[in-house]
Parts: sequence; C-alpha cells; structure tokens
Amino acid sequence: MSRFDKRFLALFCGILITVAGCGNSEPLVGSDAVPEAEVETTEVVDGETAKASSVADASEKLPVYEYPDKTSLLYEVNKYLIENVATNYEPADVSIPVITITTTDDSNPDDIVVYGDFYIDNYNLNVNILECESGGDYPGAMHLKKTDTGYEVTSFDVCKDGSSFDSSAKEIFGEHYDDFMKVFQTIQGTSREEQRKQIISEYVKTNNLSITAFQDYGWDPVMLD
Repeated sequence: MSRFDKRFLALFCGILITVAGCGNSEPLVGSDAVPEAEVETTEVVDGETAKASSVADASEKLPVYEYPDKTSLLYEVNKYLIENVATNYEPADVSIPVITITTTDDSNPDDIVVYGDFYIDNYNLNVNILECESGGDYPGAMHLKKTDTGYEVTSFDVCKDGSSFDSSAKEIFGEHYDDFMKVFQTIQGTSREEQRKQIISEYVKTNNLSITAFQDYGWDPVMLD
C-alpha cells in the first residue's frame, strides 16, 4: 500500500515522502519591493491581485491546530505530527492531523504506546476554503512517557509501504494486529472523511474562523458543519 491518502492516488503515484502538491499560488510581494514592470501588470489584473491579497491576509492569521484537551496524551500526539511529520512537506498555512486509535497501552508510564492510524493533512487558505496541498498516512505505534507537565513523545514506529506493509504492521502491532486491521480497513474511506470534517469544523469553531469548507484537488469543496 502507499501512505498517500486515497485523494491523491488519482494524480500522483509515489511514496509518502514525495510531496503531494494539490495546487500552487504565486508568492505575493510587498508593494515596496515590486518592480515597475510588475506594477503595470498588477493594474491589468487588479481583481485577481486584490483577491490574492485577501487570501494572504487571512492565511497569516490561521492559528496552529491544537487538540482540544491539553491534558490528554492525544494533545502531544497531534503536536508531534504537526511539528515532526508535517515538516516533511512544503510549508502550508495549517496542518491538521486525523488520528484513529486502535489500542492504547498505558501500563508503563515511561513507555505509553498509542497504536493506530495517523494522518496529516496540510492546507492553504483560499478566501474561505481550506485547500489541501499535501498529506499522508502513517499507520503505526507512537511511544510516549509521562512527565511532570504532561506527556512527551519518545519515538514513532511507522509501517512500511508496499509489499512490506503487512509484515511491518505485524511486527509493530504485535497482539494488536488483528484489531488494527479491522479498524484500518474500515476507516479507509467515508468514515475517515467524516472524522476529518468533524475535526476541521471544531478547529474553525474553536478559533472563530470564517472558513466554510475544505477541498482536495480535483474534488468539490466539502462544506463544514
């Protein structure tokens, strides 16, 4: 299997670490740095330039996604994905994980293991729509330890791609392999998209944003709740 989200398979055939661009926008240049020739072009396409400026202003204000419960170990899991996995892709306005937990083993506070499927999606804001630029799927096990202030991720074991997926999943999940596969096969599709929609809707509501939908390249926008 490929770690790429199914949304990208129709357009890209590569492994996960390949950046999956879903669209491009030309970088905006401040008015004090625009050469005279470019100013003349700006006057011709004034409407498009004004739109691009509003997008840039809005995207600068997008807050970093945070899991709602800061006391939960999932807060640190989400933070780790944003700070350590999303950085493998081109910078985006906001990165939002979608996590489906299979099992959590907290019997050892120095090695708490969260087994599951860990998605990361990276978005740029276009007016009031979050456009997905890249993302990937990282099924595996994340190890954490309890600290005085919360939790800290110590390592992240990720299943391999392609023909090595099943053998690596059995090694990583161990006795939890069957439970993982049941969940993994179920969430690949509509149920995960519903989960994604809910998480983005909560992010928008919590931060009082004017975002109304998210969109994958080549697909219609999905309106938020």
